[in-house]
Amino acid sequence: MEYSMKIYTIDFENGRTEWCVEYPDLQGCVGGGDTLQEAIEDAELSKRIYLDYLKENGINVPKPTEEKDLPSGKIALRVAKTTHKTLIENAKKEGISLNSYIQTAINEKIGRDQEFDRVLNAINDLKESVKLINENNVMFVKTPLWSSKKTRKLNFKNIANFIA
Repeated sequence: MEYSMKIYTIDFENGRTEWCVEYPDLQGCVGGGDTLQEAIEDAELSKRIYLDYLKENGINVPKPTEEKDLPSGKIALRVAKTTHKTLIENAKKEGISLNSYIQTAINEKIGRDQEFDRVLNAINDLKESVKLINENNVMFVKTPLWSSKKTRKLNFKNIANFIA
């Protein structure tokens, strides 16, 4: 099955940029790297691990979103005249169209919201893991729980082995 990828960058204050690739249909399957190619390879690894885990445990594999299931991509938007003027000025400064500028701004906001949700979910998962560790008096884990240093993705196989 072919899953669509969402590609974006994260710009750090020190000037470093990291590429990110995620599969929206596969929750938590994301990759990162210093180059787009590294990010794609990292995301592919995450996808393989996740899909293998689902299959091995008899869990239904999500079907990819089909193009026909998506909205048209057209939005009628009303904004204050001063906001409109500011958007036009900012787009001109960046040398892009107003449409591209608004789309980039929306994507950045969505990315921040999704990252916040991922962090919150990771914190909740960590709390649950700590609770399991405390309940089972586990002192250490032999296998790493992370499958990538760059994106710090959870390795689903190791978590399953750890919990079992």
